Amino acid sequence: MPARITSGAEMALRRKPLRLGIFGGPKTVKTPTAFAYLQYLIEYVNPDARAAYMASDPGSEALPSIPQSLADHVDVFEPAYMLEKDYHPYNDAFLFALKNWKQDPNMMLMIWDTFTTTLQDIMQHNADTGAFAGKDGNKHRQIGTPGTAARMALGELQDYNPMIGIGTRLTRLCFEQNLDFIQIMHARHFQDVDKISRIGPAATGTQLVERLAGMHNGLIFTEKKMTPKGTHLFLHTESDGITMAGIRHRTIDGSPKNPIPTVEIAGKSEEDLVKFWDLFCTKFDFTTTVPEKEMARNE
Repeated sequence: MPARITSGAEMALRRKPLRLGIFGGPKTVKTPTAFAYLQYLIEYVNPDARAAYMASDPGSEALPSIPQSLADHVDVFEPAYMLEKDYHPYNDAFLFALKNWKQDPNMMLMIWDTFTTTLQDIMQHNADTGAFAGKDGNKHRQIGTPGTAARMALGELQDYNPMIGIGTRLTRLCFEQNLDFIQIMHARHFQDVDKISRIGPAATGTQLVERLAGMHNGLIFTEKKMTPKGTHLFLHTESDGITMAGIRHRTIDGSPKNPIPTVEIAGKSEEDLVKFWDLFCTKFDFTTTVPEKEMARNE
């Protein structure tokens, strides 16, 4: 489709897919939160809704974080293992991003888990193979026994810079599927352009962290706090000045303020996380996820 000009009034009525990043520390329900959105789609939008799942993190292909009933609604894309001769994380990543998932009319969601791991694997593979070597060949410092999987190159600046284009290209291709898209990432501390310490989605280099954060309609930060009374789980949709959480969308009631900056998850069950998405989708103007049942409740 060529470039075009469309009235703002028409664009406001068009489908608005979710384009969200979920980031947080280990075991802070990032993956269960993403899959709870699929359960929300099944319960409120389409009982046959399906998700395409990029299982980048080792072990994630077994779907250990979700019940079997929900796993039946998931198409798992499992990248090649490092010891396999076809191991090429760059190619696998683009196969997932470019596949025509909408051939299945019930496919409504893409989940990438985690994009952090994919980026790290691509960068390491590029360094190991000398993908960006000049005319003098691969000059990386290397460790490990030559000819084995233990042999690895130490990443250099020439490996980090191309990852900005690779990371943004993969993300943009997933956006253009026009499906709801959730990109799960680990969290990392970094200094932004103003030298302020922040917590954002982990990527290969600070520039890519800020690029990815800016590309999404929203970033949700998952946090676990331990107190004498037990474990408390929080989903943050607004920054506290340190985390890069935030939502870039109109609210359904027209309020300029974020109505749910922080939501405490009462328990760890799937049902509790589905309640979060029920609340989220009745507060923010995402037309894909507000069925008639939900719209009536807001009138």
